[in-house]
Amino acid sequence: MQRGLPVCLALCALSLLSCGKQQERLSYDQAQANYAAGVLAHVNGNYLEAILSLTEAEKCMPESVNPAFKIALYQELAATSTAAGVFEDGMRYADSAEAYSLRIGDTLRAEEARRTRALALEYLCRSRENRQPILQAQRKQLEEQNAQLERQARRQQGTFAAVAGILLLLLLAILLYFRRRNRMLMQEKESLLETCRALTAHTTEPQDAQEALRQRYAELCRMHQLDRIAETLLFSHEADPRLYQEMKKAVKDIRLDAESQQAFERMIDTSLDDAMTHFRETFPGRKSSFYQFAGYLFAGFDAATISTLLYDMAKDRIYVKKYQLKQLIAKTETPYQQQFLQLIR
Repeated sequence: MQRGLPVCLALCALSLLSCGKQQERLSYDQAQANYAAGVLAHVNGNYLEAILSLTEAEKCMPESVNPAFKIALYQELAATSTAAGVFEDGMRYADSAEAYSLRIGDTLRAEEARRTRALALEYLCRSRENRQPILQAQRKQLEEQNAQLERQARRQQGTFAAVAGILLLLLLAILLYFRRRNRMLMQEKESLLETCRALTAHTTEPQDAQEALRQRYAELCRMHQLDRIAETLLFSHEADPRLYQEMKKAVKDIRLDAESQQAFERMIDTSLDDAMTHFRETFPGRKSSFYQFAGYLFAGFDAATISTLLYDMAKDRIYVKKYQLKQLIAKTETPYQQQFLQLIR
């Protein structure tokens, strides 16, 4: 009985030692896993997540762990903290990495730790000189990361709020769209009315050839009953959508009437020294809309009237097209260059 007691004590001691080594091994494995996760997060640019993983690895790291692992861990903590903007922590971890490196005589790693510390110190000085609250912002983000578990419980509520916000923005966008559309329709109606008035106006004594040409073009347009539509609009005190659509169709028909367009070009040639014939000879093979646009400019129509006659061209676009046409004429060698530029001035 007395002989068995020492044996039992020895076995217990061995068992406790074995358990201690096993627990130490598990802690080391967990520290390595957290270290690997931290390095991966650092590579992916998730610096705050990397700091959390590396800090957890430091907590799990056994005291008797291999010094090389400690050096690598503190060096990674220093580099990650510096990248995240927590420069004081970067300097502190760099000092720890340097101390363990010198303890085992690893001068290369000690020098690397010094470079990391110098870099963190340089960034810290820059941030203070520029008065940028980078350090406070990064610390605040670290505190938010520590409260991540609490925020996960509220994430669903945030999602619902985001969906509600998106729906509200969508509704606002729809309202703005219809408001803008109504405003554009009103501008279009005013432009159509102005065009009808211009096309149905009677000038007893035209002041120049272009004004006479516009008056003759207005006479061509009267076959589309613009006189009747404009007269009704002038004496109408209520908005009539049907009348507006009729006016819109009549003006559109003017643009699509190839016969009237040909007659109009003949008028331009008669009144303006064969300007359209010379223009077609100078720029052959173009689309009919190209010559139609030039004809309206030669006749001296303003941008509002042209934008109504050319139904798919906005008023601002008229000025751009006019400028581009003038540039094209100026770059083209033709004896009629001055004639064209004078007509579209």
